[in-house]
Amino acid sequence: MRAVCQKISLASVNVNRSVSCRSSFRSGAASFRKCASSNHKKNMSSSMSGSVSDAASSSSSAMPGPLAESSILDSRIWLEDVLGEKCLDWVREQNDAALTSIGNPALQPEYATTLAALDSREKIPHGVFRGGYIYNFWQDANNKQGLWRRAPYESYVNAKSADDVAWDIVLDLDKLSADEGMTWVWKGARVLDEGPDGPKPRQAKLAMVMLSDGGKDATEMREFNLETKSFVSGGFYVPPSKSRVGWVDANTLIVGTDATGDGAPEDTKQPWTDSGYPRTVRIWKRNTPIQQSKLVFEGEAADVAVSGYCYFDNHGTSTRFYEFNHRSMTFYTSEAYIKWPPAASPASPSDGTFIKVPIPDDASVSTFADQALISLRTAWEDAPGASSPFPAGALIACPLESLIEGKADVAWTVLFEPTEMRSLDGYGATKSRLIVSFMDNVKSRCQIWTLNSGKWETVGKVAGLGTDSFSLSAVDSDENDRVWITRSGFLSPSTLYVSDGDVDDLVLNASSAEGGDDLTLSLPARGPLYSLPSFFETEDLVATQRSCKSADGTVIPYFLIGKRETLERAAAAGGGDAADQPPCLVYGYGGFEIPMQAGYSASIGIGWLRRGGTFVEACIRGGGEFGPTWHQAALKGKRIKAYEDMKAVCDDVVVQKLARRGGVGIQGGSNGGLMVGNMLTHFPECFDAAVCQVPLLDMRRFHKLLAGASWMAEYGNPDEDWESWLERYSPYHQLGWRQCCADVSSLPPTLFTTSTRDDRVHPAHARKMVAKLLDLGSDKTFYYENIEGGHGGAANNEQRSFMKTLEYSFLWKMLSASDSDDDKAAKL
Repeated sequence: MRAVCQKISLASVNVNRSVSCRSSFRSGAASFRKCASSNHKKNMSSSMSGSVSDAASSSSSAMPGPLAESSILDSRIWLEDVLGEKCLDWVREQNDAALTSIGNPALQPEYATTLAALDSREKIPHGVFRGGYIYNFWQDANNKQGLWRRAPYESYVNAKSADDVAWDIVLDLDKLSADEGMTWVWKGARVLDEGPDGPKPRQAKLAMVMLSDGGKDATEMREFNLETKSFVSGGFYVPPSKSRVGWVDANTLIVGTDATGDGAPEDTKQPWTDSGYPRTVRIWKRNTPIQQSKLVFEGEAADVAVSGYCYFDNHGTSTRFYEFNHRSMTFYTSEAYIKWPPAASPASPSDGTFIKVPIPDDASVSTFADQALISLRTAWEDAPGASSPFPAGALIACPLESLIEGKADVAWTVLFEPTEMRSLDGYGATKSRLIVSFMDNVKSRCQIWTLNSGKWETVGKVAGLGTDSFSLSAVDSDENDRVWITRSGFLSPSTLYVSDGDVDDLVLNASSAEGGDDLTLSLPARGPLYSLPSFFETEDLVATQRSCKSADGTVIPYFLIGKRETLERAAAAGGGDAADQPPCLVYGYGGFEIPMQAGYSASIGIGWLRRGGTFVEACIRGGGEFGPTWHQAALKGKRIKAYEDMKAVCDDVVVQKLARRGGVGIQGGSNGGLMVGNMLTHFPECFDAAVCQVPLLDMRRFHKLLAGASWMAEYGNPDEDWESWLERYSPYHQLGWRQCCADVSSLPPTLFTTSTRDDRVHPAHARKMVAKLLDLGSDKTFYYENIEGGHGGAANNEQRSFMKTLEYSFLWKMLSASDSDDDKAAKL
């Protein structure tokens, strides 16, 4: 486990825009994905959330307040029975109706082209260095569930193409799925790091492999021998759950899981938080039942999650073995406890005790050598020994010993200080360098630091790659300062490089960039290791960054990608007609401090841009484009700001003649699905069709469904904040009540999509919303639920291609030409 967080954002954004997780919890030194979900059966009991009878709902067009629905039993709660036969019959009926109306995506040319891109053997085989090998997970047409494979490092970096690499199959998921009658989806592996106690050079011997049934967040964990390439008979095993595991040594795990059962002690009770994540940390020895594991830390049931982790920090001149316990009280607040003093290794354990790290509860901490690295979400007014407050969004460092032992003369260094346009994006480490990544007006930049005799110094100057996004990550942070460089742009296929020498070369040899003070990274002279082919023609396409003003005057940036002639036509139109402009799709998210950044997407290019459409990525508030303050501007009761921003972007593309009225669509998933739902119920006049993916929509019961309780720090507590603000942002309840959506026949055509096996955002959110729309008489509501796929919506590339083609085909039919709403409905 690495000593430095490589990403401090709460989740990553899928470059294909096919909805992805967007909720993970920081656990100090290693960010770990937790996205969701608890035993929902107890939440299936009666809960007052309410939907009024259809007759009453459809007959009223007045704005109520508070909503009458909030006190009436939800008549559609039966749709929360995920695998109930009655529910699945309803799902199949809606799926059939959607495919009959929209058409079978598998029969459309975009499906085959998208699938070919996703299955392409020319994809970049991104990997992780472990014990002299590069480990890679690979899917293509012949390996639908995928292969976990490895190759010697030298073969990987010197091969002419991915097919020339000397790959060795470690685990074949298609064969495993066939043998066991399951649809196993790869969720990663926790590999044992033996540190200085292990063999030299370092080797990867054991792993806990994580497998998901059909793509659910819940994983089954099995011990795997990397030398024999087989599961360990009688080895460690954790049944399907939202458990957390890590290695202490070859015979010991640190776990957060269910240890109840025959002979279990009293302290094994209540293993999960209300959010469905581990509540306790236990030490589990080999060849003993989990019931005999030792409790070492526990949190409260109301906490989001509790975890324990340990790792070797090999930065600097000596190795340290750090041990942490971590308690997340909410999504954004936590407590970290470190064992102090640290040990050299598990073989020479520390006799210290766990001490709470004295930092603000909304900050996160990790380590680099003997230094603490602290990222701040709000200003730290009274840091010990600091002469002035540290601002929100800063990354700061100090000697760990001074901080833990409460010394008054703590020596602080500010490694990153945000500005109005600059925000921290993440940080990572090589053997002796710290790489700080940040965004400048939503464009990637980096600064490299080194620690010499306890003092931090910068290496070179700030550098970037123009408007393309990029990331730098260590090849082997235990041994050297080489880095992988990944570059991507909306129209630039992703490219992977490895540095010729140390990471310093990239910035020390950086060149002046045109039109500004920024420097351009010096890319390796050997050129790229691997590059994606161009999966769609880009010669007539352009990508630009624009901005508009929201209702309160805040400037909202957005990226626009489309045909050159579309922009030229807009410029020529002036105050004239935009009737000839093609359909424009506006994508937004706006939550959990997650930024929208430039990235290459074959599915968008094939499914939308090559049809002739214009694509817009809106950087609305609630995201992380400009740091914590940008996120907090749309938090909880201020959520309307995100929706006003989305409206502003939709309006601006029409005002600027980049799109015509009648040709603007919107799309969003997960939290972005909540955004789409609120656009339907607050601003339906500003767009003309929508795709709402794996959404949250019932904000009265979201905290009772799967992982929903963990998101109350983002949205609020329905039991306390319902009448204050949540009812106003609950599309399921607003539907039929707000003046603008009292008559559902006036709402834009909308396709809702979700997955039966999504155990993060409950499929009932989409099911109930669609059922209510249909009950209220909508003939422009469509629904498709993938039976597999988890929160990502698909379990393999065939399903991914199917869903993307379905969504883009629907939008294109709805937004092309100048048909009336009745004509569009008739087309379907």
